[in-house]
Amino acid sequence: MKFLHVGFAVKDIHRSIGLYADLFGIRWEPVKEYAITTYVEGKANPTKALVTHGHTDNGFEFEMVENTQGISADSLILGDREGLSHMAFTVDDLAAARSEAEGRGLRTVTEFSSQKVDFIFLKDERLAGALVQLVKFHGER
Repeated sequence: MKFLHVGFAVKDIHRSIGLYADLFGIRWEPVKEYAITTYVEGKANPTKALVTHGHTDNGFEFEMVENTQGISADSLILGDREGLSHMAFTVDDLAAARSEAEGRGLRTVTEFSSQKVDFIFLKDERLAGALVQLVKFHGER
């Protein structure tokens, strides 16, 4: 497993990335809108979100997500407030990593699958209020 990023749920993505860029020098990728269907606790959930990734000079990555439609993984733990929502890790075998995590008592709350990427969000009280996202990329990122 390799660390990927720390994710934040925000209400105004442009306001948030502007401050992080000005104050900390974080370089942000263009904001993109994604319309996908995730599965939240087994039920189809059409969502839309504005998303960007930012990078520091030493390689640390942030993700900012402004949910615009549907239930996001972030809202499952944060409700209507902004803040740190998740830590993401890449895995080589998502099914095996999911099985191991669930075997340790974590619960899968959101999942998504596509030709480019598959991911799940896991929840557990021992995670100190954050979710963990496990990500399997298919090919180049």
